[in-house]
Amino acid sequence: IVDKSCELLFENFADEEFGVLEMCSHLRVSRRTLQYSFESIIGMSPSNYIRTVRLNIARKFLLLSPQDKIQVAALDAGFSHLGRFSKYYQDFFGELPSETVRRFHRASRH
Repeated sequence: IVDKSCELLFENFADEEFGVLEMCSHLRVSRRTLQYSFESIIGMSPSNYIRTVRLNIARKFLLLSPQDKIQVAALDAGFSHLGRFSKYYQDFFGELPSETVRRFHRASRH
């Protein structure tokens, strides 16, 4: 269940509407079954896993294309609410997306 969920997420990460309920529907499992599977295998809820994957994708976009706007990276990773994206990003990485871009620009100039 977890492997198939991960495959589905990687195919649909940019679609903000794709989440736990869509995974359950595609896999034909209950939300509880998905929850227990993720917690026992990965140690986190499916929704936290989805957010973690999307945050890591956004960070990769920021590092690979720092000239693009942060908004583009957030949208391409499946986040449409930019304020929420910045909060999640800061909580997860310990810095704002703009700080990641700034730090990367400084490092690439040296």
